[in-house]
Amino acid sequence: MYEHRADIRVQLVCCKALETLSFQVRHHKDIIRSGAVDSILWALLTYKFDAALVEGVFKSLHSILYQSSLLLKTSKKARIGKYTLQSMKQHKNKSGVQEHGCKLLVCIMRRKDKYRRSMVKDGAVNVVLEAMQTHLFNARVQRMCCLCLLAFVEQNRDNKEFLEAEDGLNLGKVLLVSMEQHPYDELLQEYGCKLISRLLHEVDKELKTEFLKATVIAMDNHVEDERIQEIGCKILGITKNFAIDAGVYEIVEEALATARSIHPKDDRIQHLVSRFLS
Repeated sequence: MYEHRADIRVQLVCCKALETLSFQVRHHKDIIRSGAVDSILWALLTYKFDAALVEGVFKSLHSILYQSSLLLKTSKKARIGKYTLQSMKQHKNKSGVQEHGCKLLVCIMRRKDKYRRSMVKDGAVNVVLEAMQTHLFNARVQRMCCLCLLAFVEQNRDNKEFLEAEDGLNLGKVLLVSMEQHPYDELLQEYGCKLISRLLHEVDKELKTEFLKATVIAMDNHVEDERIQEIGCKILGITKNFAIDAGVYEIVEEALATARSIHPKDDRIQHLVSRFLS
């Protein structure tokens, strides 16, 4: 890559080669030690206006980080996160860049709260929400954006800062539109329900009611999916008084009763339903 740095075609092919090699365990340390990450970042900065190369860079970096994240210095991971956000902003209309950019961000933030905080300050949540709005009809982008948001919106944390992004984008409202647009996408609905469970107690009454309705719809459309049913029961099972007050008790009760009858051997679902119906 260094010898042919003026040829973008060589850079693209090399990124693809590194992506493939990184999936083979025996090559991990050698790839890192050879300076591959620096070469990839150099290609990204040099050809940052070429969307195809940026997407190729994201794929190769994700492959390397997924397998060998612990071998990279903290400062280098921070640089990768910064450049990823810059590229996503630069190519916000390119679905491939947005999809693989979110995938790379998830990989960087895995188990590292400091990366999460740093990227929040750099406007990462707003970048992801813009990607969801721009590529509303692309299910792959929506899935990766929701997965990326899950890395930001953690359980048992104060997540109010994520509900209103820089440009007035509301995470909850953007999420609801995404789930409504792709009602039969199992992964997207699962990620969406997980986000709802983490934000449920931090939103106003109107949005909370819409969250419950979206959860019921997800459960109705995926009655055989134990993951969606369990997450849905977890959300609905603790909202009895609110459901009555908001006028959605009947649909919530029906969704829970259906989950209990379809999954009689799932102790977790049975327990969550009984909390609501008791």
